[in-house]
Amino acid sequence: EGAYVRLSKDAFFGLPEVKGYREAMRAQRMSEGLVSVMCHRLQRACDELEVYPAQFDMSWALKWVGKHAELSDAQMRVWKIAFRKWLKHAFGVSNEELKTKGLDAIHHGSGKYATINLSEAQIQEGSRWMGKHGDVKADLVFRLGSECCMRKQEFIALRPESLVEVEPGVWVLRTYARKTGSFWTKYPSPGTVKLIRETIQAGLFGFSERDFVNGIRGVLRECYGAIGAQGDYFEKHSSHALRHVGAIRLLRRFNWNRALVAKLGGWEAEITLEEHYGAVPDELVHAAGKGMWK
Repeated sequence: EGAYVRLSKDAFFGLPEVKGYREAMRAQRMSEGLVSVMCHRLQRACDELEVYPAQFDMSWALKWVGKHAELSDAQMRVWKIAFRKWLKHAFGVSNEELKTKGLDAIHHGSGKYATINLSEAQIQEGSRWMGKHGDVKADLVFRLGSECCMRKQEFIALRPESLVEVEPGVWVLRTYARKTGSFWTKYPSPGTVKLIRETIQAGLFGFSERDFVNGIRGVLRECYGAIGAQGDYFEKHSSHALRHVGAIRLLRRFNWNRALVAKLGGWEAEITLEEHYGAVPDELVHAAGKGMWK
């Protein structure tokens, strides 16, 4: 009752409805850092509109969006994601209603990277380069990225017990993607399985954020330079580029069967694979066009 009062971070995060929201996100296996980011965005929006979180329903969320025409689609997306999570939790709003009202979670501009690719010859050359370099973690990232479309978060969640022999001589990796809250089965090549087992036996298996920042990314960039990878995406997103590379590699191997590759590579929606990772390369379309009437 009365005038709106801005709360400190601790007081805001301590509100019963916000505490319940935080617990719900933790139950979805979201990292503590991401949980705090979602709540912090909610608090900033509430402070700006001078409403408490229990009042922050669809109409208030749309009012905030309407006040910020200066934000690009990509900048606005991070706010929409925070609002979507809150509205689903607190008010039971459906994905369909959120989309209809304009609170979508579309990746703006990422479709332009749907043909990020390395040729099979470049991948093989990269594997040889990695083997000579001697950084086993970077080697595994290159192999598993290009073979299994592994996300960085999947690497960080790996444990020795993630490698499982499901049939005699058939080894798989059981991975977890925090972003989607999904478990996946990945099928690395026999050579990669051998390297994983050797790394486990040596007590060196496992990945951390620090491994990527302080070593793996730099080694990957060196490798890309050595094999002639084209485009600055390989420089800016050195590990995630391999998820793109793996997507098109698997699509080629399975004759562009997106339904199958989505399962093998770890995409819940086939359309996501098509729009953001596995667009048909121009050279493939050109080759098909040339031979179409022969």
